[in-house]
Amino acid sequence: MTPSERQFAAYLDTIGIGAVVLLTVIILMNYLVDPYSIFGSPSWEGINANKPELFKHLRLTKAHVVRARKPDVLVIGSSRTEHGLDPEHPALFPEFNTYNLALNGATIYENLRYFQHANAERRLKKVVLAVDFFQFNAYRPNAPDFTEERLSSDVHGSKRNIAITTDLLETLASVDATTASLKTLFQQADRDNVILPRGQVEQPDKEAIMMMHGGRHEAALYSELNYVTHLYFPRPHKKFDFVSEDGSINTFDYFRRILEDAHRSKIEFHILISPAHARQWVLTAGTGLWDEWETWKREIVRLNEEVARERRRNPFPLWDFSGFNTYTMEAVPALGDKETMMRWFWESSHYRKELGDLVLDRVLNYSDPNRRIADDFGVLLTSENIEKHLASIREAHQRYGQSHQEEVNEIQDLVKKYQSQ
Repeated sequence: MTPSERQFAAYLDTIGIGAVVLLTVIILMNYLVDPYSIFGSPSWEGINANKPELFKHLRLTKAHVVRARKPDVLVIGSSRTEHGLDPEHPALFPEFNTYNLALNGATIYENLRYFQHANAERRLKKVVLAVDFFQFNAYRPNAPDFTEERLSSDVHGSKRNIAITTDLLETLASVDATTASLKTLFQQADRDNVILPRGQVEQPDKEAIMMMHGGRHEAALYSELNYVTHLYFPRPHKKFDFVSEDGSINTFDYFRRILEDAHRSKIEFHILISPAHARQWVLTAGTGLWDEWETWKREIVRLNEEVARERRRNPFPLWDFSGFNTYTMEAVPALGDKETMMRWFWESSHYRKELGDLVLDRVLNYSDPNRRIADDFGVLLTSENIEKHLASIREAHQRYGQSHQEEVNEIQDLVKKYQSQ
């Protein structure tokens, strides 16, 4: 070997050693910073205690936490559940190993698969499932961070062996994970979303952020626009239906499968329709989806009772907290008011933990002398009372519209603006 060849070989060796050292440092950093909270690495305040990137990879994080924690009780649903239902509610904790497995923007299919995943890891004792109308839109895709490969159950609810190598590689040695680690290290002051150890989302700075961006009324409008553009009529189809045009997706089939799996596993199962502010139901009417909303309620009541008959068991209790009641008709501050807060809601979609505690009190038949629940909050639905209940909501909607005409006009203008695009 000539001197120049030896020099070049030494140069390549140096590069190779440097690359190995750099990769080792990156892997060690990603492991210790643990930006997605899947390795159980130590938490250091001011260094990695707050994980701002975790919320963008929630389905990754919660799948791995379930595998490690193996909860026997779940609360499950969409971001409303994720924010509002406390897994440490006294009717659930500390008697049980409870976890909030709700996912922001979850489709009903995602709820099915994560419910099956948790039940495969450990036979569940109790589940509170909160369902939302938008979850049953067949034209809404699953979230980008959803993947079947990391779930411990197949679609039939059977336990399966899964390979977690891909997730480990992506969270230890990928560019995305390294970027997330660096953001975690340098953005410890960012506390928009904090995932608590039992899965609930807390937003310590949300009040201040909302006020800085226009206040509660502005936040309500932003949320309502998101429903029209992304949840009710997502692109490219801009449609809402329970069954896709080609028939490949029937969202009620996923709900039926949840019921069947819950009966098969003999789980104490509770179902509820989430509360939201009255403006949300005005929006539902304004988008022309009121009839579909009523059809949806009829169908989940019917399926709940039908599956129970097939299994020769009692239907699961099914509570409706939607519509117009003492809490959902809370006054929304005027547009431009950056000081007035709301007691029960963050904006028109997401309710606060304080209201969530009342929901769980009602659903789980828990009594707290310091919390009184209004009589009109929560209706136990059956095939015998569903039509009367729907008629009652229709009447309440009419009365609300008459007394809140400015809000109705505002929401109708928002819908018209989107539909004209």
